[in-house]
Amino acid sequence: MRRNSEMKVSRTKPLIVIFHGILIAAAAMFVHAGPSFAIEPVVLDETREEYILGKHIEYLKDAKKEYAIQDVSAAGFDSRFTASTEDWPNFAYTSAAYWLRFTIRNASKETRRWILLDNYPLTDDIKLFMPAQHGGKILKHAGRFLPYAARDEDYRAFAFHLDVPAGSEQTYYLRLESEDSLVAILSIVSPKRFTQIKHNTQIMLGIYYGFILAMIIYYFFIFIATRDRNYIYYVLTLIFLHLLFQFSLNGLSAEYINQTSLWWSRGSIVFFEAIGVFFAMQVAKEFLQTKRNAPVFHKLYNIVMYIVFAIALGSLFLPYYYMIISAVLMTMSGSVLMWSAGLYCYYKGFRAARFYLLAWTSIQLLGCFYGLKTLGLAPSFFLSEWGFQIGSLTHALLMSFALADLINIMRIEKTTALKESISLKEEMNRNLEIKVKERTEELQQAMATMKAMNEEIVTARDALWGEMQLAKKIQTVLLPVKPQMKGYDISVFLKPADDVGGDYYDIINVENIDWIVIGDVSGHGVPAGLIMMMVQTAIHTVLASKGNLKPEALLTRINRVITRNIRLLSEDKYMTLTVFACIKDGKFYYSGLHQDIMIYRSTEKRVGLIGTNGIWIGLLEDIRGMVTGEHFSMAVGDVMMLFTDGITEAWVEGSVRDNRTMETDMFGQHKLKEVFEEYGEHHPDDIKSGILSKLDGYRITDDVTMVIVKRRE
Repeated sequence: MRRNSEMKVSRTKPLIVIFHGILIAAAAMFVHAGPSFAIEPVVLDETREEYILGKHIEYLKDAKKEYAIQDVSAAGFDSRFTASTEDWPNFAYTSAAYWLRFTIRNASKETRRWILLDNYPLTDDIKLFMPAQHGGKILKHAGRFLPYAARDEDYRAFAFHLDVPAGSEQTYYLRLESEDSLVAILSIVSPKRFTQIKHNTQIMLGIYYGFILAMIIYYFFIFIATRDRNYIYYVLTLIFLHLLFQFSLNGLSAEYINQTSLWWSRGSIVFFEAIGVFFAMQVAKEFLQTKRNAPVFHKLYNIVMYIVFAIALGSLFLPYYYMIISAVLMTMSGSVLMWSAGLYCYYKGFRAARFYLLAWTSIQLLGCFYGLKTLGLAPSFFLSEWGFQIGSLTHALLMSFALADLINIMRIEKTTALKESISLKEEMNRNLEIKVKERTEELQQAMATMKAMNEEIVTARDALWGEMQLAKKIQTVLLPVKPQMKGYDISVFLKPADDVGGDYYDIINVENIDWIVIGDVSGHGVPAGLIMMMVQTAIHTVLASKGNLKPEALLTRINRVITRNIRLLSEDKYMTLTVFACIKDGKFYYSGLHQDIMIYRSTEKRVGLIGTNGIWIGLLEDIRGMVTGEHFSMAVGDVMMLFTDGITEAWVEGSVRDNRTMETDMFGQHKLKEVFEEYGEHHPDDIKSGILSKLDGYRITDDVTMVIVKRRE
C-alpha cells in the first residue's frame, strides 16, 4: 500500500508542477544542491541564542517505514545516512518516513535548557530519540494528530525541551512522517529566543488575520447596503479560504479551536480549502458574468465546483492523502480557470475584469513560493513561508477595488440605459400617435369590410349547418344499428359530443368469423368523424379481400392506409383501436390499444379487467412488431363490455376539473366496473340502460360509446 501511495504521488507531482510551471523560472534561483561534506556537531555556547540545524543533519529515507531506533542507531547504518546541504531539508510529498540524525555539544560550563524547534505545523508524527541515555526509548513524541496538551510548549508548531549537560556531546535521532509535504524546519533555540520567535509569529499572524477579519466585516456591511451577491460570496471566500483554511494550515486551529479531534487536525484543511475554492469560483462567475461573457468558462466553472464540493464532503470520511491531493489539483485547476476567465473577459472588453485579474495574479505569484517549497522545488525563506498570506492580503485589497469598479461600471451602464430608455420611450410615443391615427382609419375601413363579411358568414354558416347534418346522417348510417352475432346478445350505444364524433364501433361477419371493432379518434368534430369513416372503410375493404387475417395483421394493414390519409389531410390526429375475432366456442382473439376490456364472469358474479397493448393508429406508417395478438374465452352467461373514455371521463355537474377532485368527481373506471357488476346478470340492453341512468348528473365532454356482448346458451 505504501508503494502504491508513493507511485500516486509521483503521478500527481507532474500535474502540480505544470500548474506552477510559469513560475518555476522565477523560483529556480532558490533551488540548489551542493557536494556532501562532513557533518559537524552543533556547538552550544553563551554567545548565540539560535542554531539552524539543517546543515548539521544527516537523513535516512525509510521507504517501507520498517526501521526502529535500534536499527538506525546501529553502526552498520552509518553509511546509509546522507548529509543535508540545506538549511531547511525539504522532502516534499512522500509516503516514506525520514530519520534525521544530529549531534549537540554543550561547550558552556553549565547545564542549560534549550528548545528543539520544528517550525512546520503540518508534520503528522515526530519522535525524538536519545539512545545514549535512554536505551533507544522514545524521549519525546509530538505531531498534529496527537493531543495539543501533550506538547512541551504552547505553540502552533512543535517544540521539545532539551537539557544538555555541560561539557557533554549527545547524538539525537528524529523520525518524521506526514501525509502532507514533509519539511524539516529545525533549529535549536534558547528559551529567550523561542519567546521572541513566538512573539514575532503572533504579531505577523495577528496582522494577517486582523486584516482578513476587517475585510470580512467591511465586505459584509457593503453587502447589507447594496444587496450585491458578489460581496456575500466573497465574504464566504474570505472566511473559508483566507481565514479558516489558513488557520488550519498555520497550525492555529489545533491551538485555538479544537485540540483533540483527529479529523479537525487533518480533514479540516481539505474541507476549508475545497469550500473556499467553491465560493471563490462563485465570485468569479458572478463578477465576470461568465454565463453571458464567457459561456465555455461558465460550464467549466460548474464542473469544477461540483468536484470541489464533492471533495469537501469526501474529506469527512475518505482517506486524507487522496483528498489533499485532489484538493490541491482542483485548487490549481480552479485558480487557472479564474485567472484565464478574467484574462478572456478583459480581452473581450469587460473593463471590470482589470482589477479582478490583478487580484488573482498577485495571489498566484506570491502563493507559488509556498507551493514550490511544499514540492521541494524551493528552499524555505520569507516568501515561501509567508507568500500565500501576503498574496491573500493583496488579493483581498485588490478585490475591494475590483468590486467597487464593477459597481461603478454597472451604475454608469444603468444610467446610460435609463437615458436611452427615456429617449426611446419619447420616440415610441411619437410613433404611437402616428400609428393610432393610421389605425383609426384602417379600423373604420375594416369595420365596413367586417359588416360585409358577417353577411357572408351567416350565409356560409347556414350552408355549413346543412353539411354538418349531412355528415352526421352519413356517419349514423354507416354504423350498424342492430348488430348480430350467432350465439350472443348484443347492445350498442354511441353519442357524439358534437354533431359528428370520432368514436367508432363495428360488428362484421366475414367467412364465419365475427369481427368486433372499437376505436376512439383523438378529439371530436368533423375531422375526427372523417378519420373514423376512413378507418371503417379501410377495415371493410381489407376484410372483404381477406377475412381470415389475424387481428394484429389487420391492424398493421389499416394503419398504413390511415397514416397516409391523415398526412394528406394535414391533421394532427391518431386513434386507439382494438379488433376482436370471435372464432367459436366463446374464444376471442384480439389486438390493439384501447380501454381495458371488462368481462363479467357469471360463475363468479364479478367483473374482471383485461388490458390492451400496442400503439396508437396513425402515428407511424409501419407498426409491425409493435402490435401482438392475445386471446381470452367467454363462458355461457359471461358478458363483455367495450367502451370509450367519454364514459369514464364524465364529471359531476358544477365540479372543478383538477387532480384534487379527480377521484371523487369523475365517473371513472372503478364506478363503471361497479355498475357493470350490479347489472351483469341482466340482458345487454338492461346493462346499457343501467349505466346510462348512473351517468345522469354527469357532464359529458367527449364521445360516448358502449358495445355490450353476452354469450347465451
